[in-house]
Amino acid sequence: SLVGMAIATAMAVVFFGLAALHLAGFLPNPYIGLLVFVALPLLFFVGLALIPIGAWLTARRRARQPGAGDWPVIDLRQPRQRTIALAVVALTTVNVVIVAFATYGGVHAMESNAFCGQVCHTTMEPQATAHAVWPHAQVSCTSCHVGPGAGSFVEAKLAGTRQLTSH
Repeated sequence: SLVGMAIATAMAVVFFGLAALHLAGFLPNPYIGLLVFVALPLLFFVGLALIPIGAWLTARRRARQPGAGDWPVIDLRQPRQRTIALAVVALTTVNVVIVAFATYGGVHAMESNAFCGQVCHTTMEPQATAHAVWPHAQVSCTSCHVGPGAGSFVEAKLAGTRQLTSH
């Protein structure tokens, strides 16, 4: 579980740093949005998933070796245990903020014309170039090619993923 915590912490720090640079305009490449808002959060989730897996493995080890030590008793009357409980609540809040920010940033990045024309649809470069110079260039690609609502967004991204794997 220490490996999971280290991975999650490292990805959180890298995520916040790159997200700040991206939002400040220092990283304008649309591939950076894919890295920051999709790849890093996936690695963050891997780190978070390793934490309960490590706890499960530790519980199995304790079950096989009963004399190795019992589970700690949580007594919130003790200041140290209250501090640990508050740290867990604070870190959980930070995790929720990271997930929410990554989700919002990922949706925002994947709905941009730059993402559509340069990342996903490089095979449609002529269409992306034509879109940029036509009068409707101010209209986002997703406003016409993705229906309203989260369901349509997910459906469009799943279809895009299928097309990416077949391409």
